[in-house]
Amino acid sequence: MDRIGPVFASGREHVGDVPGQAALAARLRAEWPKLDILTSSAADVPHLPLDARLVATNLKSPFFLIRDLLPLFSQQSSVILVGSVSAYIGHENATVHGAAKAGLLSWIGELAY
Repeated sequence: MDRIGPVFASGREHVGDVPGQAALAARLRAEWPKLDILTSSAADVPHLPLDARLVATNLKSPFFLIRDLLPLFSQQSSVILVGSVSAYIGHENATVHGAAKAGLLSWIGELAY
């Protein structure tokens, strides 16, 4: 994890590595008492048929990372997830990508409550 200034950290874990995301969350919990903002812009669109890596990258990793970081968020914290137009319209050979992004968008809407 790199520190940029006194209040910014970035991780370089592969977003499709769910255990790696858990390790990142553990390091953040150990180093930071709270988080004000989390941005996730993970995307993997290999244009392949059903692929577990695609679902892990686009849906599972952000889901579990946010879940593991919830204790660090306050009511004023922000979570920014970058979605995809593929969640709304089809693209050739990108059905799984679109379904994973639609699932992420649905879940983040529920998380707001």
